[in-house]
Parts: sequence; C-alpha cells; structure tokens
Amino acid sequence: MNDDNKEMIPEQEVQQDEEQADNGGKPRRKFNKKAYTFGIALLLMFFAISIYRTHMNGFGMIVQTTDTYNYEVQTLEQPVLFTIDLDDLKGNEGNNIYSDGDCTINISTVEKADDGYLLTFMANPKHDFFQNYAVLVSAAQEEYQIVPDGTAHLAVLKAELNGSYQDEAFVGEPGEANDIGTLFTYTIPVEETTGKVTLTFSGLRKMNWDIKR
Repeated sequence: MNDDNKEMIPEQEVQQDEEQADNGGKPRRKFNKKAYTFGIALLLMFFAISIYRTHMNGFGMIVQTTDTYNYEVQTLEQPVLFTIDLDDLKGNEGNNIYSDGDCTINISTVEKADDGYLLTFMANPKHDFFQNYAVLVSAAQEEYQIVPDGTAHLAVLKAELNGSYQDEAFVGEPGEANDIGTLFTYTIPVEETTGKVTLTFSGLRKMNWDIKR
C-alpha cells in the first residue's frame, strides 16, 4: 500500500486496529459481554433443571441404592376403608383413600374389565434426596435380592383388598405394581354396573429408607 492510500484511511480506524492488536501484533479478540452473560445464564439454567430432576426423581434413586440406606418395613394394623362409585367411573379418579400427613394413596382410575373392575392406585411418598430419607405407604412391599451384578429390587403386592357389593363379600385379585411400589392395581369381581362398592385394604406396608450413619 502506497503512502497516498495510507493517508486515505481515517485516523480513528487506524487507532482501533492498533487497540485490537496485542503486543505481538496478533489480532486480539473482543470481549463479548452479552455472550458471556448468556452462557452463564444457560449454565445456571441447566444446573437448576438437574437439581429439580434429582429432587423429583429422588425417591426412585433412594429405592435403588439400598447399599447406602437402611430399609425398614412396617405392616399397618389399621384397615383402610373406602368406596367407589360404579355409576361414575371418572368421578373416582383422584379420590384420596389414605393419608397420614406424610404419605397418601389415591385412586388413579377405575375401569370396566372382562372379569370385573380394574382399580389402579397411586401411592405418593415423602422423600428428600438431599436429606437422605424416604417413606412410602403402599399395598406393595419393596423386596431386595443380592444378584451377581449387585442388588435387584422388586415391589410385590402384599396387602389384601376385600369388598362387598349388595351384601355379598368378595376378595380383590392383586394385579401388577411398578418396581418402586408407587403404582399398583387390583381387580374386583363385580359384574354389576351400578351403585357403590365398599372396599377395605388390610395390611398396607409402610416403608422407610434412611441413610446409613
């Protein structure tokens, strides 16, 4: 570039170019404050989501790590009495059948089945992954086995569901439970499609997990 062209470059641009070069003459990257702030905010958001998921899924994580938790089971002596309405199957959804201030059991669905009615229940535990404890009341009991790869766990239905319809007594048929005991099913052999059915859970399990000291 000749001297005439150099004189045509504005003095301000020449000064900016000099400011953007380090002592070695290499270009110096500008500090982008907005990009830096956005990156920090994004990192904090992912961290918050991770903490939230850990807390929400903490019960399952506690149940699956008994090598660091003490595990105790108590069979509740007090039966749990409740009714369902066959005239309004949807109206049974969400009805609470058990509550002790910590744990609850709600009716999830009542559906007509070939052999009666299929009842699905949702047991809601109390837990705190960061304070290392959990408690659950359920018809299913968590059972553990030592296997070559470690410890396997499975929820087994233990409570008995008895009922009566129009003065006729019956026993509910245990169905399935998820592996942490928070969702389970029973079938009641009632063929009629009207009226209310009185049901009683006997032998619900109260399970406690507490960190080993």
